[in-house]
Amino acid sequence: MDSLGPQGHLETVLAERIAEALWRLRRVSHYEAEKISVYLDIMPEELVDNARYSQKVRGLPEPETMTPEQVAIQVGIRMLPSGDTVAMIARYESHLHRLYIQTLHELEAIQLRRKGGQSPLARLDISAPPAA
Repeated sequence: MDSLGPQGHLETVLAERIAEALWRLRRVSHYEAEKISVYLDIMPEELVDNARYSQKVRGLPEPETMTPEQVAIQVGIRMLPSGDTVAMIARYESHLHRLYIQTLHELEAIQLRRKGGQSPLARLDISAPPAA
C-alpha cells in the first residue's frame, strides 16, 4: 500500500483492489503447485495399478519393472496438471492480471490528475504473442 501512495478514499480503495489482485495472483501459483504435488503423490499407486492391469491383459506371471528412465518420463508427464486444469488456471490468471493492470492504470491516472497533470481519457494495452 505504501508503494502505491494512495490519498483519499477512492485511491485507497483502488490500492486495496490492486493488493488483493496481487494476493490472488500469488494464490494461483500456489494452487498450480499443489495440483502438481497431488499428481506426483498418486503416481506410485497409478503405476502399480497400471502394472497389475498390464499383467492381467498380457497374462504375465510377474509384474513388469520400470527403468529409472520410464519413471522419469512418468514424473515429467505429471509435472503439468491435466489440460482442463491448465486451461482453467491460465484463464483465471489472465483475468486477474488484466484486473491488476486496469486498476493500477486507473489509480495512476487519478493520482496524476490530483497532482495537476493530465491523464489520457483512454488507455490502450496490447498483449499478444510476438509476430513470427
